[in-house]
Amino acid sequence: MEQELPAAAREWGRIIETKNLLPGDLVLVRSISPDRVSKSIENAQLKGGFPQRHAQWTHAAVYLGDGEYICESTFKESLTRGGVVMRSLFNYCDGKHAIRVRRPKVSSDRQRIKIVIGALNHMGKSYSWFELLSFMSCRSFDLI
Repeated sequence: MEQELPAAAREWGRIIETKNLLPGDLVLVRSISPDRVSKSIENAQLKGGFPQRHAQWTHAAVYLGDGEYICESTFKESLTRGGVVMRSLFNYCDGKHAIRVRRPKVSSDRQRIKIVIGALNHMGKSYSWFELLSFMSCRSFDLI
């Protein structure tokens, strides 16, 4: 499935080193200049008791483990492409986003693969605000 880097990543000239990532890692993203939706998500997380250092991450995706792809859904894509999609992690290497990775506290490769399969099983499903907020309340991820 390897493809050419997205134009924005080529223009910015930096990409994420994926060699230390594992399947099922959670990729957190925030915009350097957040829009209204991102600000609303951050504010909801702050009101929910999350400290600023955690509340600032307004988007999450699951790393698939192939060196490039994530499974994600954005609000905009839910309106245009039908929900959960698979896309290159390098789309966020554009100088407009900050990225952080968290690793689930699981003990086996099999459990990590179950996370990936679970994410892929949602392909094409609509974006869910409820699921996003429920997932964000889960504190079973370590920073890597």
